[in-house]
Amino acid sequence: MKLYLAGAIQNASDPITWRRSLTSKMPEGWEVVDPTQIELFVGEEDNEEAARRIVTNDFNAIRKCDAVLALVNIASWGTGMEILFAYQLRIPVIIWSPNNKPVGPWLQFHSTVILSEFADIKVFLRNLLAKA
Repeated sequence: MKLYLAGAIQNASDPITWRRSLTSKMPEGWEVVDPTQIELFVGEEDNEEAARRIVTNDFNAIRKCDAVLALVNIASWGTGMEILFAYQLRIPVIIWSPNNKPVGPWLQFHSTVILSEFADIKVFLRNLLAKA
């Protein structure tokens, strides 16, 4: 099964390391889809063609996934849009809120589950796999 890794890229101090580290920590039967591996959108914020290409590629990647894991440690327009898109497609959305920070009503409404520990995320993913 495939897990899309949503989370801030633009204005994030390090949008890549956490995604790379999760790749090797996934439960058996899961592989990550990392949008920073598809195309990194740094420095092209005002380029309309690049924006269209990147969003389209991310939408296509989400469509092919079985779940979305959204790290919400900082605010991000793109992450919110990815969450909404997955929700509209009925793809389970796991909100990862480190330190159990409140996420607000919009993220609560559009999520399947809100978790603060990666160990709990792994349990949730194993259960999703078992139901597939």
